[in-house]
Amino acid sequence: DEYAGYLASKNARLEIRPEIEITDVNSNHPRWMTTLLGTGEIPQYMEVINKPVIDELRMAGSVYGVTNPLEWFLNYRNDWIDALPAVVRAKYDGVTRIQDPARVRVLRPGEPFTVGPRHRQVQLENHGDQGAGGAKGSPNAHSAGNLNSISGDSHVVALLGGWMNVGTSTDTRVDYSKGGYSAWSNGLALVYPDGTKQLIVFEGHVSRLYQRAENGVLGAGPFFGPDPLVLRENDNEMLPQASVGDQYSQPWYESWRTLLRRFE
Repeated sequence: DEYAGYLASKNARLEIRPEIEITDVNSNHPRWMTTLLGTGEIPQYMEVINKPVIDELRMAGSVYGVTNPLEWFLNYRNDWIDALPAVVRAKYDGVTRIQDPARVRVLRPGEPFTVGPRHRQVQLENHGDQGAGGAKGSPNAHSAGNLNSISGDSHVVALLGGWMNVGTSTDTRVDYSKGGYSAWSNGLALVYPDGTKQLIVFEGHVSRLYQRAENGVLGAGPFFGPDPLVLRENDNEMLPQASVGDQYSQPWYESWRTLLRRFE
């Protein structure tokens, strides 16, 4: 179900505009499954519940040399399914598949990924889980080690020096965090052509919907929910400069409003 939801979220984003491209950074999420498969010591309950996908990922690693689950699902799985004999391929008729593999990719470990002009490049390849010298990532480590970067592992929005953390796009209360304290928040970052960064925080979040194979790809409206997204100027008195629109912000405000009108 998690991989199906992951692919459905990618399809919903790709459906917004044909020129959208998605790059997933290397992170602890696929590495956890890669390590688990490599040890060969998978708990019995996981074998029972997820045996088909575990067997498929084992095959992907041993036969095709693809050990990153996300890379397999995004870039290789469709061709593999299409090449199967018809009788075997029929078993995959109900699975969620990425709709346009040419527009998505997964970064390899250590592969750089920057945007912006040469004099103000923004580093995007660090998920945020890895810090300095093999230690766990932290705000202090990220801000000290990067002059201009964006990450998101900790699920909270933050600004420290040239480092920005975007929070999470998932529900802010999930099974393993219920009942405890939490500062999780939903947010995203925009990087403008001149390298300027902007952090956008969402005040609410609509639970995700799963794509059903018989209904095709869910558009951005049905997937993300009917609640209108409203961009509000920051009213924090400690950040008066954030409440002033500039020449770069206004075009993005208008583009978001135009996008939302399509789903009203």
